[in-house]
Amino acid sequence: VVSTSIGAEGLHASAGLHLLVADTLADFAASVSRLLEESELRTQLASAGRVLYEQCYTWDAAWRRLDGEKFLAV
Repeated sequence: VVSTSIGAEGLHASAGLHLLVADTLADFAASVSRLLEESELRTQLASAGRVLYEQCYTWDAAWRRLDGEKFLAV
């Protein structure tokens, strides 16, 4: 995922770990190009993003929060 800072606000995601953050057109294009060129980075971000999604943004995660559990540290 490539997002702007505003687009990533409120997510429990970390730039460089779960996604790339770019706030200008040139930086956004460069980040997308980088992901197209670097399969290892693409795989790393995808894996970490999937773990974050499963821990924080699924129905099971929502039920855990309702039951008083906190977000898991990622």
